[in-house]
Amino acid sequence: MTLKPLSIRLGSLIFCYLSAFSIQAQDKSTISADISEIDILPEICVRNKRNSQCQFKLDVNLHLNSKMDVCMVIKELRIRHCLTQVEHARFQRMLTINEDVKIDIINRDNNEVLYSSMLHLAEFKPIALRPRRNFGWIL
Repeated sequence: MTLKPLSIRLGSLIFCYLSAFSIQAQDKSTISADISEIDILPEICVRNKRNSQCQFKLDVNLHLNSKMDVCMVIKELRIRHCLTQVEHARFQRMLTINEDVKIDIINRDNNEVLYSSMLHLAEFKPIALRPRRNFGWIL
């Protein structure tokens, strides 16, 4: 077995683990009957072991059954972004996080939570491989 196929296999294993982790995060979300469709990307952010923070672009697309005032709230980062009388809402924002954060979509009129989800932070730990030694052949 060579090192390259081993690293590809381990990379695939890490990707599968993170995919399963994001599916579990989606299962714990709560959704209101007022929302016909919602899409939050990314669901998970991966940082290197050396970096203490993860920076990414959060993109939230929301389709509602009727026009209403909605807000995206991230309490951990003190973010509240509201739109008035919309049936389709799109929130985009650059975020820097160092822990898991909860994203809430609320009805601005009565502060009812329409959707709630966790954005998870994962840490990539590369596998320590032995150094490659390139000795030439002596003929």
